[in-house]
Amino acid sequence: MSIYKRKVKVKAKETMLPDVQKISAVTASLKNYRRPIVYGISIVVLLIISWQGFNIYQRMVTNDISNHIYMNFKNLSVYSENSEKVDELQTYLADKRTSDSFLASIRLGAIYLREHRFSEAYKLYERVSQKAQNSLLLTMSFLGMGNSLEGKGNYEEARKFFEKAKAMNKSEQFNFISDISIARCFEENGKISEALGHYKKIKEAYTDTSAKGIDYKINKLSLLSG
Repeated sequence: MSIYKRKVKVKAKETMLPDVQKISAVTASLKNYRRPIVYGISIVVLLIISWQGFNIYQRMVTNDISNHIYMNFKNLSVYSENSEKVDELQTYLADKRTSDSFLASIRLGAIYLREHRFSEAYKLYERVSQKAQNSLLLTMSFLGMGNSLEGKGNYEEARKFFEKAKAMNKSEQFNFISDISIARCFEENGKISEALGHYKKIKEAYTDTSAKGIDYKINKLSLLSG
């Protein structure tokens, strides 16, 4: 190789050296940036797993307590004078883990209705209506809200909730309760013709109802309307 060619080759290497150094520096810096990113992603993944595990544990605890509520209060009569049971229901509803216990709200709401604590009962049933997705629970909450409003003398608003309950659940048992409640609201609100018409529909629709009670209402309202 000539002296000229060797000089050109050496000069080319010297020219390329800064570029190689720059690339090496960039690569090293990228590696340094990559480590915090990897660490950050790992921390986020661990947090997500921990949060999911906590939620699973919380649901298990809530389910256990809900089962306990069901077993202990499913047969509790609304006429029960057992103050300890009532206090226990109130304790469950005050606990964040079980504050959404629909059964506790419905049972305690029924007791409040008996005690004429209509505003408190309404709040309990309203809580169920806002969060429950089961049609049976929604029907019971609408009936409870209607009874609460009826107890306060707000018959027109109460009737709307009874109509919601009837639309929500098509079983004959709940339809009968809803229809009787609707007719009663018409009657208590002084709408005699509407009440009379509704009682007549009830007599035609439900063959196994108490004929004496319905007939008494129909006869009474017929005299008033005549």
